[in-house]
Amino acid sequence: MLEGAYLLAGLLAAALAWTGNRFLFSFLKFDGLLWGPLLEEALKTGLALAWGAPVLLVHAAFGLVEAGWELTRARRGAALAAVGGHTLFGAAAAGLWEGSGQAVLAWGGGFLLHFLWNAALFRLHRRGR
Repeated sequence: MLEGAYLLAGLLAAALAWTGNRFLFSFLKFDGLLWGPLLEEALKTGLALAWGAPVLLVHAAFGLVEAGWELTRARRGAALAAVGGHTLFGAAAAGLWEGSGQAVLAWGGGFLLHFLWNAALFRLHRRGR
């Protein structure tokens, strides 16, 4: 494994997710509740496994990049949620990968948590209106 591969994988996953999310949502009008987590979890877990980087650390690095973006928009709560959420998704994916050796289970577990997280946040924000 390349030293620091987790950081490079996290940065690349964040850049690709930002580009992919903009395309999916702006141009194709896909639902972010489903497609965002599908794309992001595939990128984070996929790059970690492809590069032999620690799954948890790739997810955490991604969360830090997202937090930085949220801070540029003066959204401290969202920044904390980004780090905490993506680290949680990474812990699930890493545990499933280490326990099963099955990439699809690692990706699926991270995706399921990410989807449920987004759904909960969506419901909270709808109530707040």
